[in-house]
This record gives sequence, structure tokens and C-alpha cells, in this order.
Amino acid sequence: MPRISAARSSSNRRTAPSASYQPAFQANDCIVLARNGRQDRLICITGHLGQGHPESGVAEMVFTQDFSKRIDVSLNHFVRAEDSIGAHGANVVECKESSVYFGLAKLAPGPRPDAVAVDIAHADKDTIQTACTKGFPRPKEIFGEPGPGEAMSRPATRRMPDS
Repeated sequence: MPRISAARSSSNRRTAPSASYQPAFQANDCIVLARNGRQDRLICITGHLGQGHPESGVAEMVFTQDFSKRIDVSLNHFVRAEDSIGAHGANVVECKESSVYFGLAKLAPGPRPDAVAVDIAHADKDTIQTACTKGFPRPKEIFGEPGPGEAMSRPATRRMPDS
């Protein structure tokens, strides 16, 4: 599987309250990157399962401590993915999208400082256009019907990025 680098983005920051239980949430496959001479960064593959849709992401775990010494953790996501095979038997793609990420694996330090590399299973524009073409054979293993503007992508058609 090819590896791609994910750049840091703060646009998807989600705060997780300290000492709260988050059902079906997990973080694993963590790596530590040097932030500076005194601090490190903890980057993990995160996951959540809801309604048969495993969601995964690559996120930095940001720890902060307030005046009362309470420690909070927030997640600064770099990239997210969603796999709907468990809920539908195939992945759902929106026909207007140019790519869809289904899964993330093999987190590692990136090719330069302050970067990470991760394998991303995805459907590219050609795969999505093929699945959305009128007359494209319906995968036998799917459950239900796709919504308006959606199609089902066979698991075998998932591809990796070329970058």
C-alpha cells in the first residue's frame, strides 16, 4: 500500500471532556513525534463505531490542564475515514465526491519533521464515477438502497492513493 503524508489541520478539532465515558471510542497505533526540545506530540489512529459505520481518523491528542489541575484531552484530526460495509455490505459513495476515504492503517512518522504517514483505503474519482454509472451492476452483498445521489462501491474496488 502506498503511503501519503497528512498535513496538520486545526479545523477538525473536537474536545473530549475529561473523565467522561465515550462509548465505542478508541485510540490505538500511537506514535510520538518531537514538538521541540521539551515537548512531544502524541499522534494516534482513532476510532468510533456507530450504527455499523466504523469511523477512523488520525489525530493529535492535545492535553491541557486548567487552573484546578483538571486535565482535558482534545483531538486535532488530520484526516478521517468511514467504512459502511458492516451496515450496507458495501461502501456508500456520494456521486458528486472526487474521493472517499474508507479506512486508515499503519501510522508512522512522516518523511519530514512534524509530519505523519498513513495508509488510506479510498475510492478515487474513477471508481466513484464507475459505481454511479447507470447500469453498473448492483453488488450482491449489499443491504438496502443507496440514497439520492449515492451509489454502492464493491469492497474489491477500494483503491489506494497513488501519491
